[in-house]
Amino acid sequence: MDKAFAISKAGNEAKLASLLGLTRQAVNQWGEQMPPLQVYRLREMRPKWAAEWRRLQQPDAPVTTPVALDEAKAA
Repeated sequence: MDKAFAISKAGNEAKLASLLGLTRQAVNQWGEQMPPLQVYRLREMRPKWAAEWRRLQQPDAPVTTPVALDEAKAA
């Protein structure tokens, strides 16, 4: 997952760090992509963010994830 996307969803770098139980400085050291372990943790905590990220990466893909199907039903 792209670090900029996660920061935008969390609100800012400090809020993302707090959500993951890290310091802002630790998040600041990441490159453009989040470390795999942190992506996994964030996916577990915020599955809707992960579903949105997947849709942004594959805009023409069919909606098949449970979270995406729940969102489609609610709309």
